[in-house]
Amino acid sequence: MTSKIKHVTQERLKELFTLTSEGLFWKTNRPRVVVGTGASLHKSSGYKVIKVDYRQYREHRLIWLFVYGSLPKTLDHIDGNKLNNRIQNLREATQSQNCHNTRLSSRSTSGVKGVTWHKPTKQWRGRVKLHRKEYSAGYFNDLEKAQIAVCKLREKLHGEFTNNG
Repeated sequence: MTSKIKHVTQERLKELFTLTSEGLFWKTNRPRVVVGTGASLHKSSGYKVIKVDYRQYREHRLIWLFVYGSLPKTLDHIDGNKLNNRIQNLREATQSQNCHNTRLSSRSTSGVKGVTWHKPTKQWRGRVKLHRKEYSAGYFNDLEKAQIAVCKLREKLHGEFTNNG
């Protein structure tokens, strides 16, 4: 017989932590934990993490649980900063909405999110994705005009989750 893994509860978090504007901080001494210490940075993901009852959690998810008592499937950092875990910077989102709020890719060759050079027409092409469907903002001779068009289209499609890079 296998036992189910129990997730941490709001009550357990309030027993173990104090919430400040800087994040969650331990309020009890535990093995390898000092009172007043907080989350540590996970090098590969870039998120702050905390180990609670032998399980590792991302700090922003624990903060949401601490405040609201529930844990949505996906949380979004409004400003895009993974280290800014203030409750005012967190919101529930779908996976799709969370992807809309991403920054400009480091692989971008145009320097503008959603704009690429289209070799066959020798023009800048603007595109925005929503629910796995691609929408065209058009083809442009001028990069600035392509940027304006793609930003307008993104704001129309992505609403409050718009991030123009």
